[in-house]
Amino acid sequence: MARRSIAYIDGFNFYYGLLRGPHRDCKWLDFVSLFRAIRQADDLVAVKYFTAIWPDDSGERHKVYLAARAQNPILEIVLGRFKSKTLECRVSSCLFGGSRRFRSFEEKETDVNIAVHMLDDAYRAACDIMVLVSADSDLMPAVNLVKTRFPSMRIAAYIPGPTERFRNAIELRAGCHQARTVPSNLLRNFQLPPRVALPGGAVAIKPQSW
Repeated sequence: MARRSIAYIDGFNFYYGLLRGPHRDCKWLDFVSLFRAIRQADDLVAVKYFTAIWPDDSGERHKVYLAARAQNPILEIVLGRFKSKTLECRVSSCLFGGSRRFRSFEEKETDVNIAVHMLDDAYRAACDIMVLVSADSDLMPAVNLVKTRFPSMRIAAYIPGPTERFRNAIELRAGCHQARTVPSNLLRNFQLPPRVALPGGAVAIKPQSW
């Protein structure tokens, strides 16, 4: 019998890994089909996609994408948030004559949400294998705790992006039972349809820039 797996996808970590490689035009990804192809020996019971909505125009494109993705019943979208903060330029040689204060946004809650879901799924015995898709070493406390409390649980890390990103993910490579790069040659083969029907007759259309 195939072992049950759940994929935990760090959405922005995947996105920025994608932008560092040659496949930045592959954003309209079907993660369920992609990880079924990558983990063919598993029974993939859930894909959990962790993200937040940008508070600008790109957020509208993101909402369209999430609506298209949500039509797959085994994909769960877990939202964090962006927190506004004020920064100050301290470069003494800066020649800009206006205000040195500017507003920026910081993504919040994604790491915590992934950790909470991993632990909850472990305690519920929801899977036998956790497929962690991220290059973020901040997730190592959750990985280590799952390994300590549930020795039979296997954790496989998939690092999104170019080979150098995989090499730099030293803690994840050392701490997980298995570590691989996300096979970039597959990304173009596992895109959602350009038009995805939504409940109520609406349609999610792939943005031209994607």
